[in-house]
Amino acid sequence: MRAAAKARALSAALEFTLMVGATLGVDHFYGAGDRFIHLQPHPFWIAVLILTVQYGTTIGLTAALAASATLLVGNLPPFRGGIDLYDYLLTVLANPLMWVMAAALLGELRGRQTDEREGLKAALARTRREATDIALAYEQVKRAKLELELRIAAQPLTAVTLYEAARRLQRPSKAEVLEGLAGFLQIVMAAQAASLFVYRDDELVLAWSYGTATGAALYDGAVSAPASGKVYGRLRIYAIAPDCLDRPSQETFQVCCEWLGWALEQAELIENKAASAARRAA
Repeated sequence: MRAAAKARALSAALEFTLMVGATLGVDHFYGAGDRFIHLQPHPFWIAVLILTVQYGTTIGLTAALAASATLLVGNLPPFRGGIDLYDYLLTVLANPLMWVMAAALLGELRGRQTDEREGLKAALARTRREATDIALAYEQVKRAKLELELRIAAQPLTAVTLYEAARRLQRPSKAEVLEGLAGFLQIVMAAQAASLFVYRDDELVLAWSYGTATGAALYDGAVSAPASGKVYGRLRIYAIAPDCLDRPSQETFQVCCEWLGWALEQAELIENKAASAARRAA
């Protein structure tokens, strides 16, 4: 930062020296040698305006003061009798005062424009990072979904029942996911009674139940998202259909827990995205 500021100051000083030096050179060889003190608008306006617009308030004011000193030091017009003192001062200081005011005004406008541009750059960079994060999260969820589908496909279920089970959990909100959970567990696990406990303030709280969820659980497992590893709670199944010929394995139940975790994570991403869009629109 300091090196960049020094470089800007040196660049501005060099540009000021070249522009003012060129003006003084023209005055020396072709003018009256009075540094164009009576010429309006004065040529030093060029240096003051260019440096203010290019570098901002601080360098603009410095250029205005330097131009004033270059114009007036050793070059004050004589004060003759009969001239009002205030008229004399106004004539002598008119250009320096206007240079300072112009540098202050244009410099502040330039600074505001620069701040807005930097804010837009930061917002653009943040948006790009968010888009990259969303794309990576989507790919992780996609891979996790594929793995879960392959694992469940290895179980003794038909393609139709697999599709029906998956359709019940692929919902855009967590509340809708829980609405389809009973049908999902009936298809995959032949469940007749189950419950879902979620973590709230590090404690398990009952969030959903189906059937008569009492007694010892036949299946009990953590519900976690395969992609992120986030643990949402625990799923418990207390009873399965008595006419179920093959009791579902613990591996099948674990796949159900992971699929439920994936569905909750996907719904959470959709809800967060919708909330973020609503905040931006507001």
